Amino acid sequence: MIKNSLYKLYFLALGAFLFALVKYVFIRSEELSPKFFIFEFVSYGLFLLLIYLYDRSIRDNKNEQLSSKKQFIEFKKQSDNKIEELEREVEQLKANNETGSDGDEVSLVKDYFATILKSLSDIKDIGKHILLGLSKQYDISIGICYFYNDTANNYEAVGTYGLGDEVVIKDFIPDEGLNGQAIRDQKTMVLNEIDDEYFDIESCSGSSKPKYIYLLPIVKDKESIGLIEIASFAKLSLDFQWDNLNEKLVNTISI
Repeated sequence: MIKNSLYKLYFLALGAFLFALVKYVFIRSEELSPKFFIFEFVSYGLFLLLIYLYDRSIRDNKNEQLSSKKQFIEFKKQSDNKIEELEREVEQLKANNETGSDGDEVSLVKDYFATILKSLSDIKDIGKHILLGLSKQYDISIGICYFYNDTANNYEAVGTYGLGDEVVIKDFIPDEGLNGQAIRDQKTMVLNEIDDEYFDIESCSGSSKPKYIYLLPIVKDKESIGLIEIASFAKLSLDFQWDNLNEKLVNTISI
């Protein structure tokens, strides 16, 4: 539309210039001085220059608009690609959570369970290596593994980590204390307010308490066959990852 208007403007300017030339046919040359012709041609030259500059301004503005449009399209394309990439990452994270794939640490612990625990039959060795496998990937300060004893109708401590042989761990019966609650509910519990009755851990600065206690029920065929009690100075991801680890554990051990 602008292009057609400019062409019409050029034709109009050309017509005006030709009309100015034609008028000199009817005027005797002796009546006009050279200065008149110079002034006349300069006037029309300036007129044509004005049209040219206007045309150039319009074209430059149009080119800038096209360039801006191309840049916008390219930017939008890059943004859409980035959004799609982020959406794929979100979907992958959701898929990982649904399948229980929670990262390298879980995979490594599961591999340890599959490799080491499968060959063990003694319950104390199993308890010891469960804690050892967890300690390789998680910052565990103290760990206790309990398994259910049918004869005594209690949960017996069969393995420890971070405790000396002189430390005696009391067994507990179902529904007794927080351990019993975790067994009954079959849900992971995390304690971040530790009572004075809990362990004292000797550190380089003296005696100190862990900041977190994790109670991890071992559930097989909807029955609580054991419990793992973990104390740590650091916040761990075990509460989110335990269901995945528990499934691998109970499918590996022969109890």
